[in-house]
Amino acid sequence: MEGGADGVELDVQLSKDGVVIVLHDDSVERTTGDGSGSVSELSWRALRTLNAAYQRPDLAREPIPSLAEVLDELMDFKGGLCNIEMKPCERWRDLVQATLQVVRAHPYTVRYSSFDPKILGYLKTLEPAAECGLLLTHLDLPEKKAIKTRFGLDLAAIHLFYRNVSFELVNQCHQNAMGVAAWTVDHEDDVVRLNQMGVDVIISNHVDETLAALGRLPGCPRVPKN
Repeated sequence: MEGGADGVELDVQLSKDGVVIVLHDDSVERTTGDGSGSVSELSWRALRTLNAAYQRPDLAREPIPSLAEVLDELMDFKGGLCNIEMKPCERWRDLVQATLQVVRAHPYTVRYSSFDPKILGYLKTLEPAAECGLLLTHLDLPEKKAIKTRFGLDLAAIHLFYRNVSFELVNQCHQNAMGVAAWTVDHEDDVVRLNQMGVDVIISNHVDETLAALGRLPGCPRVPKN
């Protein structure tokens, strides 16, 4: 966010004792390097001892953060968006309930996303006004009138793998009052192409390069979508 991004995307898991933590994988080996086991089998105290910056040797050691801690930090960036991806898991109802409890205590602009429609459906029963985006690797275009509720959900957006985004899909989504987010876009040519299609959100690991491709580095005007 300090680098100019409009928001942050993160993944949440539930510890053994019910703390919502921010970590991509459902196990800790790959991302921490100094731990082992599934997040769901480890307590918050145990998870807290691991190094979340393991794959970034240029950074100092960082403990795995809780969602509450991340939202506390984001409060300095008013007007931004936090996209919270909820991973499919055995305790998915507990994860949804605990995540909502954290967000309600930290009034930040949030969108929830998941690959599992039932997670988003359950979330909507608890928080009907919640903004939800369904994660997909690909999407066959349905009838226009059906796209918004195709999965039995009132979706705010489709979050689609960037290679499978098309002009036609973006247009259909917009005609049905839905946004399109493309993930994970790490090449400038793809950023420009997707921006020209009218994609609403570009999710990237490389903020500087993405902003440069959009003409949005400090001192550069925002490039309008075509």
